[in-house]
Amino acid sequence: ELFPQTPMKLLMEAAKSGDFDTAMDIIRASAPSESLPPCLLTQPKESASDESLLAVGSTASDLQELSVCEPASSQFQTVLPEETSTSAQAVVEAGCPLDSSEPIGDAEKHTYADEELNDLRGTAAQAHVPSKVRRTADGWEIKFEVDLERPCQSLRTKRLPSKGVVETVLNCCGSDNTAAYASVCFEQMMRQEQELNGEFCVFYHSYNSAALIYEVQAEIARSAFGLDDKFSPLPRIMQRHFTGVSIQDLQNSEGAKHADSLPSFRKLAICASPTIFAFGSEAPPLHCFRHGYGIPAPLHQLTRDLLCEVTGVSKHKGRAGDVDKCMEQLSHLAKQFGLVAYDGLGEAANAPNRLGGQMLQIFIHRTEVDHMVYNSLPYGVPIPTDSVRKWLAGKDPGHDVDGQVRILMRPEVFMDRARGRIFHYAGDWEFHGGSPDMEGSRAAFVQELRRILRPLLQKVNLADLRLCLTGETDSQRKKRCEIEAADMQHELRSASHRGSAGSAKTSTGGGYIASACPKKGAKHSEKGTTH
Repeated sequence: ELFPQTPMKLLMEAAKSGDFDTAMDIIRASAPSESLPPCLLTQPKESASDESLLAVGSTASDLQELSVCEPASSQFQTVLPEETSTSAQAVVEAGCPLDSSEPIGDAEKHTYADEELNDLRGTAAQAHVPSKVRRTADGWEIKFEVDLERPCQSLRTKRLPSKGVVETVLNCCGSDNTAAYASVCFEQMMRQEQELNGEFCVFYHSYNSAALIYEVQAEIARSAFGLDDKFSPLPRIMQRHFTGVSIQDLQNSEGAKHADSLPSFRKLAICASPTIFAFGSEAPPLHCFRHGYGIPAPLHQLTRDLLCEVTGVSKHKGRAGDVDKCMEQLSHLAKQFGLVAYDGLGEAANAPNRLGGQMLQIFIHRTEVDHMVYNSLPYGVPIPTDSVRKWLAGKDPGHDVDGQVRILMRPEVFMDRARGRIFHYAGDWEFHGGSPDMEGSRAAFVQELRRILRPLLQKVNLADLRLCLTGETDSQRKKRCEIEAADMQHELRSASHRGSAGSAKTSTGGGYIASACPKKGAKHSEKGTTH
């Protein structure tokens, strides 16, 4: 709003100074005078507002950044958070929803971009939106402003600390400049939950060392299905591994017997938390935002095997020279952008030189969630739950909305906006979104990643690549998806009918009412480590 015509790159470089007055001087000195409002051309430092250090001048077009997935026949849409006056808002480019060209009912006719823009227009002046603004030593605002009476999954957590939602988020975010950015990220996460409440269930997946392989898998998906550059990191890519596998199969597998680190389990499932306030595990999203969470895994070998498999190259040493060269380049690229690099033994080759935490906010449609998710103890041990959908809706008195889950991470679900959506966040604000010309941004990383992988992927016919990933020809996959889409529409209509009948008898709320929350929640009997 202060500098609507100033180039975004200049604004971001000015923001790196860490001081509002210095940033203003840099912009005034470098930006054309016609791009500056008259009131700011001669504004003295002492009268300059330090509101929105990182947000000055950014517009919706500046923020068209990352994270979406969609089939080749669909047109990607980018979620564009509208510019606000929040300090650090301009660098929060929370991914885009996964779009689909198929109609998904009257309730979904408006675009998600419109939903997001309308949702983010709210301010602290709105009813029920508490405003407790803190400031860093450099004057950046740290605040978390959401309507706490608007229902969402995270607000159904009963173990919230006695200080309440806002204080809990602010205390966990910290007091430095990164806290200003982190608080905005969590604010957007909860607003997205509220916007999609009733249609989708949400989960939070924290990671760090897996960032590189997730990005490699996303680029393979872009190449195979013609996806947008803003497509989110993808935890799993081999759809054919999921053929014939049900959530019951996952629950009954050896990996679900206190051994979810088994390769057979990990190739299908990821761990996640069902709420921002999942303090019933050792990896709550609020605690893992900066540095992520992970356990040892042979990531170098997994990445190398994946590249060999999709390109049809032998995995034997000496026969995969191009793949090995590619792995060396990927390791250097990771170091350049502050991600965890992989050495030849498989684990981190170096500590990130920037904050390495990564987080995916994963939405799964309520008609799909019981087929893809189960309530879990540490190490993947199932918690008997009649319905995950009802549990997360707060309709299971025997289980709190807390702890952890395991997700059967079917890739194709997240290539259809009607079924699943992923939003990406990074602890390092420079890596979070951006544009290709921004040094250190994820958008710039994606371009470099494509340059490295292109020589390998160009050797493979795209139809053969899709066959390798899905285990089906294009025609077979199209026919199956049409049948599944019809089944989903039938279930949606049935659910809508049941919901209409139920609403006549009772109404449900999911908002946070401070007086209704106990000051101290009961100790979770199933507390443990998230993997």
